[in-house]
Amino acid sequence: MAGEEPAQQLRDDLMRFKREQELGYAPTTKGQSSGRAPEPQDNVLSAPHTSGAANGGTP
Repeated sequence: MAGEEPAQQLRDDLMRFKREQELGYAPTTKGQSSGRAPEPQDNVLSAPHTSGAANGGTP
């Protein structure tokens, strides 16, 4: 009564099962970006640029 249509729930469950069987594991979003643009940081542009042997430049 409350919830999804039984036929839709069955389709979703079968697709999830098929995906897990093909991949060999349950896919997750762990370690993936959200797809959103990163929020700007105030200190990115004001950070001093350093050059030197440690950074791949010439001392």
